[in-house]
Amino acid sequence: MEQSRCRECSVALDEPQGMCRETQPLCQACSSKPKVHEIYVSDEIMLREKLKLKARHGATGKPFRETIVGDDLNRKMDRWVKREMIIDRENDLYEEIVTDPQCGEILHHCREPLTQHKGHGAAKQEEPLNPNK
Repeated sequence: MEQSRCRECSVALDEPQGMCRETQPLCQACSSKPKVHEIYVSDEIMLREKLKLKARHGATGKPFRETIVGDDLNRKMDRWVKREMIIDRENDLYEEIVTDPQCGEILHHCREPLTQHKGHGAAKQEEPLNPNK
């Protein structure tokens, strides 16, 4: 947004933008000619965060617990959601909770033994290549 004001009395001027300095009218309040042009620019930044944790016994080996908490772009719904996922191998637990950050509604909740959590996400089996295609 752009606004012109009189430099002397600060009255807002209602005049077309881009006029030559010589043809600009005088201020209606104080008859001064010098003008101040103010330009206002605004923008919005939305920060997102996600935290991933892995717990291991020692420096090597498969993690016995993994946790992901934070913002996630849900591609099916084409919007940002809050996601909490826990993979607990020691206690055979998989839990995932997806909520709408605007209203707090639970969009998805899955709690089941990890050994029964098959065919989802990274657990999906790749289809074998068909040589006849």
